Amino acid sequence: MGMVADGRGIVAEQSSRRRWFAFAVLCGMQTMIVIDVSIVTVALPTIQRDLDIDQSHLSWVINAYTIGFGGLLLLAGRLGDLIGRKTVFIAGVAAFTGASALSGLAWSQEVLIATRFFQGVGAGLAYAVAIGVVITLFTEPRERGRALGLVGFAQAAGASAGIILGGAISHAMSWHWVFYVNAGYSPLDAAFSLMPLAIASALTSLTLYPRLATRFASRSLLVNGLTAVTGGLLLATRLPTDPLYAVDILPAITLVGAGSGIVMPAVIATSMTVPDLRDAGLASGVAATSGMVGDTAGIVILTTAAAAHTATLLSGGSQPLPALNDGFHVAFGIAAALAALAAAIASLLLRRHAPLSTPVPR
Repeated sequence: MGMVADGRGIVAEQSSRRRWFAFAVLCGMQTMIVIDVSIVTVALPTIQRDLDIDQSHLSWVINAYTIGFGGLLLLAGRLGDLIGRKTVFIAGVAAFTGASALSGLAWSQEVLIATRFFQGVGAGLAYAVAIGVVITLFTEPRERGRALGLVGFAQAAGASAGIILGGAISHAMSWHWVFYVNAGYSPLDAAFSLMPLAIASALTSLTLYPRLATRFASRSLLVNGLTAVTGGLLLATRLPTDPLYAVDILPAITLVGAGSGIVMPAVIATSMTVPDLRDAGLASGVAATSGMVGDTAGIVILTTAAAAHTATLLSGGSQPLPALNDGFHVAFGIAAALAALAAAIASLLLRRHAPLSTPVPR
């Protein structure tokens, strides 16, 4: 009997190791996908100059990736349910890596935009099934909370690392190397100034969320996390034209980061409470698509509002810097209102004591 028990313990330990190894691979890919979104942004001026890209076409270096990424999320999620999430994930990683190498070799804007599209396709395939795999790997609530917190940490780390790497690589080497990574303020200064946001998000998702997820329902986590985000954005609406970083900027971005570190994994956990594991891929795709639509719509709404308000003030004779600052105040105010609205919706529509259900295979 002792030998049988020992044998079962060894098998269980090996199984646990395999799960966490697979999870580490998933988190690594999540980090690379987020890095690829932010790393290119900093290098855009250099890319524009070297490839002689017209200003009207420059946005397509980003848009091509976004279209490829967002266009396949739902299909990829369902495809993972039908033919296997491992197969879809490996295909996505292969496409992403190959397209990254080709992007680094791009000699014209047409080639770069095309390869960026296929980068997005590969990223979408891998991203759509990743959360579904996490949910099936970890069915015990405490382990699942820890895993989702680590996913949030990986995404926050990728966002901050991408900005820093983009600035450093394009400055010290060449913009081509930005893609090989995958296979007042300078951009680098700006990246470092935003690090507290990423650090706060990473710390809360990695350390605080796993503990809270086993004690409180997603409703409470979302409402309180979104309230923190709202508070940080409201602080940002009061930024003066000559802010002191430690006094005016740091508290706002830290509060937004801390709240986001709770909200992101809580949203993932809530969206993945499916009754059947066979639908996890589709649920993952729907959640990822919703996030992509929200990101895109948010950028459009906030930048349009800021630009319109700034233009109105400039036409009325205001100085450029105060006008621009007021435009940002409007954008931050709208973002705060949207975060508060999201908190209200979560409070009203989610059940007060709804535990995260464990999907059961049929």
